[in-house]
Amino acid sequence: MTIVEFFDLAPIENIISSLTMQVDKAVFVGASKAMRKRGELLRKFLADKGRDIEFEYVIINKYDLSGIVAALSRIVENEAEPVFDLNGGEDLLLVAMGIVYERYRDKKHIEMHRYNIKTGTVTDCDDDGKVFPEAHYKLSVDDNIRLNGGAIRYAADGMGGTFDWKIDEEFRADVLKLWEICKRAPNEWNKRIGIMHEAECRRFTDASQLNISIDKGYLVSKASGADKLKQLNAFLDELDSIGAVKDLVRTENEISYRYKDIRLRNCLRKEGTVLELTTLIASSELMDRSGERLYNDAMNGVVIDWDGVLHSHGRDTSDVENEIDVFLMKGLVPILISCKNGMTDTDELYKLQTVANRFGGGYAKKVLITTYLRKSERSLESLKQRAKEMKIRLIENVHSMSFEEFKNKLKNL
Repeated sequence: MTIVEFFDLAPIENIISSLTMQVDKAVFVGASKAMRKRGELLRKFLADKGRDIEFEYVIINKYDLSGIVAALSRIVENEAEPVFDLNGGEDLLLVAMGIVYERYRDKKHIEMHRYNIKTGTVTDCDDDGKVFPEAHYKLSVDDNIRLNGGAIRYAADGMGGTFDWKIDEEFRADVLKLWEICKRAPNEWNKRIGIMHEAECRRFTDASQLNISIDKGYLVSKASGADKLKQLNAFLDELDSIGAVKDLVRTENEISYRYKDIRLRNCLRKEGTVLELTTLIASSELMDRSGERLYNDAMNGVVIDWDGVLHSHGRDTSDVENEIDVFLMKGLVPILISCKNGMTDTDELYKLQTVANRFGGGYAKKVLITTYLRKSERSLESLKQRAKEMKIRLIENVHSMSFEEFKNKLKNL
């Protein structure tokens, strides 16, 4: 079967038919100089999915209607049963397709369809009652990023990257216990995580990074040291009470303890990680009416390499990378979420917008989830207005919600 694609800069427009049909050949029609380069990316993506498809390119002048009609007519004449995917492309291509269809409708069968990326449904555009593509196809987070030319950097790839949390029932319960501590006073949580990091960066007792020994003298010697030690002790008591740390011992010179596991250790490295993980857990548990997971894939702390070529982090490396706090997929639609457990500004909105445009284009949904923003009324209204203009959904004060209330907020992103 030959699929005819009208080239579009949004790659999902030009690949969904090849993913959902038994295609032998794909003919790309377009005027863009980027068509061949993008086509090679799509060909490789399909090959990785086990689909060996021949690619062919037809260059047109997007302003020459008669030339476009002639090009499409040659495809109809040369291909046995061409299937035209009406996603993407210039408006004049669709006009030309209508002319060609009328010209050949009594001479040769022409199949036409359009895939609704947002809903996953397929429209039979030639009205013959046949629709070839598989409806409601789903992409993973990794699929979506690779399809747009990027790659996920995992923690094993170098000095930092995306961590595989392996969320089971026990870890889920631990995260929600931490969230209950955090949500009581997000600002205090942030402060205490910072103090813990400052204290722990001095000493580990073993390579596992689970057994910790803190020099009290070093901490007290720093600015506001006595208050920091008091805050740290109070925080460790809370962590000990929920089992996040064990074997908590205080001597005259040291405080020692052991993290329950490496996941809890990593969860307490940064102020916002517990909010990210709570968002990840909540969105992963949502179900649709049929009993399927509402979001078919979900990841947090996703470090994206823009050009898809992963290098070790050396000084001479100029890779462009961004981290998305929570990345969801609903069918073919990517949902990028920024989680802020405290202050944020419009720079975060622009960052989210930039990454969403690159790895989802017009189909990407953008969400900013926050606790208490601690902004003046005027600056908060300015942030809300800018988010609205950029079509970024704002979910604020999540620390005041129950877990079920938070889940309900995530249902219709």
